[in-house]
This record gives sequence, C-alpha cells and structure tokens, in this order.
Amino acid sequence: RDGLDGRAELIGVGVRVRVERERRERRRDLDERLRDKDMGIELTPEAKLALAARGYDPVLGARPLRRTIQRDIEDALSEKILFGDLKPGEIVVVDAEGTGADAVFTFSGAVKAPIPDTIDVAEVSGATESVEGLDPTGTDK
Repeated sequence: RDGLDGRAELIGVGVRVRVERERRERRRDLDERLRDKDMGIELTPEAKLALAARGYDPVLGARPLRRTIQRDIEDALSEKILFGDLKPGEIVVVDAEGTGADAVFTFSGAVKAPIPDTIDVAEVSGATESVEGLDPTGTDK
C-alpha cells in the first residue's frame, strides 16, 4: 500500500468537519434571527444530509454550503413566514423528501411548549417531602 487510501480517508473526514462547522455557524445566525420572532428551528437528519450533499463541491469544499443554506433554507423560510404559513411561537421543522442533491426541503410549524411563569408550590413541596428521609449520601436513615 502506498498510503493514499489513508490520506483520502483523512481528507474525507476533514471535509465532513468543515461542512458541519459551516452548517452550525449558519444555524446559530438563523437561530438568533428567529428568536427575535419568538420562533426556533430544527433540522431533521435527512435535511442535514441533503444540505451536505448540495453544499459540498469537490473543488471548492464546504464553501458553497453558505449559499446553499441561504437559498434553500433561509429564503424559503422567509417566504413561508411572510405569507403566514409559519407563525411566531412555532418551532420550524425542516425535513427533506428524497435524498442527496435532489431532495426537496419541507417546512412545518410545531407549537413551542409553553414555559410556565410560576412554580407550582404543591408540586415542589411534594418533591421535598419525598427526599426528607434520605441522608446526604443518598441512603435511607
């Protein structure tokens, strides 16, 4: 063996790392913008794979991924919000139908779980009563 197989495998790992790093960076930016609209976003594993397939070029590496995310996710998401298909207070779930570069992204809104404004005192006092019989080491007295 001349070592080329190992080098090709190492290059493949480096490409995957760069694609994932770019995807995360774009995701953080998008999360911040959606938070201003009381929204969030989740990408299914299928959507992540489709983005990686579309956003990677053997010559350019992961550089086209930024444009792919902007065109295929951000632009489509903006239109869905503008036309009222997705609303404030929702988590946007991005999925992909099909595989690879031919996949079609789908967007659906799921209602965010409400965050309670107050703590139920009865619930908390019941929790403390259940641990009163334990010593600090976590064993019964």
